[in-house]
Amino acid sequence: YIQRQDENASIIVSLTHGDVKMLFASSIQSERMYEMLNSGELGKYDYLKVPNFGLVNNNTAAFIAAVSPKIASISCSDKNPPDQQTLDALQTAGTTVYLTKNGNVKLTSDGKAIEVKQ
Repeated sequence: YIQRQDENASIIVSLTHGDVKMLFASSIQSERMYEMLNSGELGKYDYLKVPNFGLVNNNTAAFIAAVSPKIASISCSDKNPPDQQTLDALQTAGTTVYLTKNGNVKLTSDGKAIEVKQ
C-alpha cells in the first residue's frame, strides 16, 4: 500500500446541525487519521463519509471505532470496491453503510435525526 501524501492535506468537514453530527473525511489516509486520533478532538458522529474510498490503512479501524458512526457512506464502484476490513470495522461499530456503487446517497437532517435515501 502506497500512501499519497497530498491526500493527507484533504479538507475535513465536521458539521453539527442541532443534535446531529456529521464528519466528511474526504480522502485522508493513515497519517491524517493518526493525527486526528491523537488530537483529542475526535468524537462520536452520527454520520461519516468514509475516507479514501473505503481503502484500508493502519489507522482505519481505530478511526472508525473512535467516530463510531450510526450511518456511513463510501464512494466506490464495482471496479473499485471498499476493502473488506473497512466494511468489517463499520459492522463492528454497528454502522449502517451505504455504497455509492448502489446509487446516489442523499442525506437530510432536521437537526434531530438524519434521513438517508438511496
